[in-house]
Amino acid sequence: MYYMKGSWRTINIESLRMFCLVVDEKSISKAAQTSYVSQPSVTRQIRAIEDFYGLPLFERKENKLTVTEAGRNLYPIAKSIINQFNSSIETMKRMNEENQFTLPVGSSLRVGEYIMPKLLGEFKKKYPEAQLSLKIGDTKKIIDCLSQDLFQIAIVEGEFDHKGFQTEVLTEDELILIVGPEHPWRLRDMIDFPEVLNEQIVRRIANSEFRVRVEKELKKHNLLEKISSYIELETTQAIKTAVEYGLGISFVSRMAVEKELETGRLIEVKINNVKITRPIHIVLKEHRFSHLGTEKFVEMVKAMPRYN
Repeated sequence: MYYMKGSWRTINIESLRMFCLVVDEKSISKAAQTSYVSQPSVTRQIRAIEDFYGLPLFERKENKLTVTEAGRNLYPIAKSIINQFNSSIETMKRMNEENQFTLPVGSSLRVGEYIMPKLLGEFKKKYPEAQLSLKIGDTKKIIDCLSQDLFQIAIVEGEFDHKGFQTEVLTEDELILIVGPEHPWRLRDMIDFPEVLNEQIVRRIANSEFRVRVEKELKKHNLLEKISSYIELETTQAIKTAVEYGLGISFVSRMAVEKELETGRLIEVKINNVKITRPIHIVLKEHRFSHLGTEKFVEMVKAMPRYN
C-alpha cells in the first residue's frame, strides 16, 4: 500500500498485468476477451492505475486507443514487475517442492537419545526421500529454538510454557526405581517409599529437571529432607553404571533403561502407592502454510501403538 495524493490507494499485480495486456492488444475490448472478463472490469483496473499514479495512461484519437507518454514509460517497468513476480512464484514453488519432505525436528535429551532414533528410522523407511535432521537439547532450549522457527515440530518431556504453541500429549515417561542385579530388593515385589532412606541414592546433578521431578515426589511424602546418603552424577549412563555395580539405587526414565531391564543388568522395583510420570508432548508452532514432512511425521507417530 502506498500513499498518493492525500489518500491511501493500492495497486495490485493483476491491474499491472491488465495494463500491459491492453498495451499489447491496443484495445480494451480485445484485452477483455483474452482475459475472459468484462470490458467494464478492464476499464476499472486501468482507471485504478491512473488514479494511483495521477496520470492518464491511454487516450483516444480518432476512435483509436493510444498510449500516453506516461503509459509508455510505465509499460517496461510494469512488465519487469510482472516478470519478477512470476519468477518469485516459480522460485517459491521449487523451494516448496524441495522442502516439503525435509523433516527438521527438535527433541529434549532423553527423547532424543532413546525415542527419536526409532521414530526417525521408521519415518525414513516409510519415506526414503525425506531429508531428516534432529537437534537435541534440554526442553527449554528446544522450545526456544521452535519459537525461532529453527524447526516446525518438537517432541519434549517435562513442563514448559505452552503459550503460542499447539501441544498434545503423545505419551507419558515413567520415572522408575532401579537397583543392581545383586541388590536384596531384586527379590521383592514392592517396597514402601520410606525404605529408600536406608539406601544410598544415586541422583542427577542439581537443577536437573529430572531431579526436580523426583525430589518433588519425595517432598510430597516428607522424605526429601531425611535423605542422608547420596552420590551425584552428571549423566544417565553414569547413573545406570553406578547402580549396576552396587553403588546405590536411583530413579531413572523407563525409556532410558529398557535394554538393561530386558537383560537383567538392572532391576525395577515397584513402590507402594507411588507412580512418578512426566508427559511427553508433540509441540508445533502455528504456521500459515502446512508442511508435508511434519504432517506425515505426526500422522505416523500417532498411529504407532506404543505412543497412543
